[in-house]
Amino acid sequence: MLSVLAADRSRLADINSRIADLERSLSELRNERVIVQGRLDEYKYPVITLPNEIICEIFIHFLPVYPRPPPFTGTESPTNLARVCRHWREIALSLPMLWRAIGVIQPHRMSYKRQNQMSEVWIKRSGACPLAINIAYYGGHDGSLSPEDIPAVISQRPRWERLRIDALPHALTVIDGPMPRLRHLDLALCGNGIPAPFEFREVPLLRSVTLHSWVSSKAVTLPWGQLTCLTLLGIERNRCAAILQQTDRLIHCILEVVTSGPADHPRLALPCLESLVVKERRGIEGDLKRFLHSFVVPALRSLELEEQLFGSDPVAALESFISQSGCTLQRVCIAERTKPTKTYLLAFPHIPDFSFARVERR
Repeated sequence: MLSVLAADRSRLADINSRIADLERSLSELRNERVIVQGRLDEYKYPVITLPNEIICEIFIHFLPVYPRPPPFTGTESPTNLARVCRHWREIALSLPMLWRAIGVIQPHRMSYKRQNQMSEVWIKRSGACPLAINIAYYGGHDGSLSPEDIPAVISQRPRWERLRIDALPHALTVIDGPMPRLRHLDLALCGNGIPAPFEFREVPLLRSVTLHSWVSSKAVTLPWGQLTCLTLLGIERNRCAAILQQTDRLIHCILEVVTSGPADHPRLALPCLESLVVKERRGIEGDLKRFLHSFVVPALRSLELEEQLFGSDPVAALESFISQSGCTLQRVCIAERTKPTKTYLLAFPHIPDFSFARVERR
């Protein structure tokens, strides 16, 4: 019995000694923890120390370039910025520019109902900012679209600054009404047959228009006379000419011409035009030569086009083009050059910026 008690006393002493050692180690660890935590508390992450103005700029550049709308969710969405921390959320929600571009698309994994709910939230967060709206609709067996599908976006029509529609022509009826702040319109309409023209009324600030395809050009009636920038893509040359006859205030113009059917070549007097880009989607070499020589552009400063559009003698054709308009070109870019570079540079020494390029064929 005495031996057992002696053993227990010895064991207890050993336990107490080990506990004391552990407590000393624990005390040392606690002291070290205080020191390490203090260093961490003193450290400031660089991004947290940035002024709010810099963070705002980072947020704006994080998104797709305006006016392309960011997705409602996902990598490029401003909602991601609002989920990082409370400080970032406060900044994101106080920055209307993050929420000013809205896209509603169908078919999409997100229903119109949910897109409309998200649109309402973004519109509220956008404050008084003008809006960039992108409507793309390919859903439904008949392609029908009604204002009831996207009421949040439609209700803000007076705030629309930029509008892109990618749909069938009759989708235009959904947006019917005044757009007092609209500055840019981009239409990519598709379908068969000739659509009934839709008139854009009460768009006093509209200055820039992009039309994709012949259908788009036939589907709308626009205040052509007030436009200063016009892009016509994939549109037949006679239709281009008919439109250009009405755009006497045009300053910048890009044409991608379809050369099909018989050609009419009315005189195209564009007294304010400063830059002109001409491309050909399909056609025969030289087919656009007469079309180009119908232009009278005395204010032209910049010209870009493919060499073949001037026919077999592009140097002489360009000289004639310049002489006819009486313009003083400062920049010329010739794509798909076949003539020697020296030939152009010797013929046009007065043009300070004369360059050459290649283009991708469609």
